Amino acid sequence: MKTPLLHIVLAVFAFVAMTVISSCSSKGDQSHNLDDSANGPVDDSGKKGRVLQQEPILVGDKVCNVVFTDQRVISIDDGNDTLIKWTCTNGFEVTDFNHDGHQDVLIHYVSNVDGLLDLLLYLPSERRFAVVKHFTSFPSADSIAATPYYYSYYRAGCADENWGSDLFAITADSTVRYGTIEGHGCDSDSTRWIAISRVVSRPSGDSVVPLDTLPIATIDGYQDLSRGFIREDWTKNYSRFLPQR
Repeated sequence: MKTPLLHIVLAVFAFVAMTVISSCSSKGDQSHNLDDSANGPVDDSGKKGRVLQQEPILVGDKVCNVVFTDQRVISIDDGNDTLIKWTCTNGFEVTDFNHDGHQDVLIHYVSNVDGLLDLLLYLPSERRFAVVKHFTSFPSADSIAATPYYYSYYRAGCADENWGSDLFAITADSTVRYGTIEGHGCDSDSTRWIAISRVVSRPSGDSVVPLDTLPIATIDGYQDLSRGFIREDWTKNYSRFLPQR
């Protein structure tokens, strides 16, 4: 399983994002008003932030703006109100993450964990965005082509000699983990191996079912070493980790 330290780091950064959800046509009590005289959003102290990045995004039949300021604040606004807001961020990316034809937003953070992101997923049936729960538990997430599944990659110490990856899916605004691959290649470890396991998700918590153990030297036959190994293994074998029907 993942190292306790990594779990702590991921949990801390998962708490950073504010999950204030709204559509561009709704104005709930949790939305933040814009300063009408400003060229961009304001922070809670009333100070204007200089806009560093801004992109339009379509929400239903309305065009909203995603804005990142030098106050390290990201907001989504419809020209009148700030509908969603994050602090302590490091930019964003507008992309169709789940390949459904609708634009989503990836929120970037400054972190010692590479690829630590939040995902703001557009739900077309509800005409709104939703922050995907626990997405920060899956750093450097990438998709498996022609499937609804994704895999992460994280460093677990010893100058990236120890590493791990999880297979997961996104359902509405939630994540489900199906498998994990752990690599222990540090010379100081008593054993150097790759452990591959199925993950069974339950309300009471995930349980891990060991499947295979391989020598760490297995990655030497792959371009990009550990990253190349996990990319090929998940792509070829993801189905063996899914619930049996």
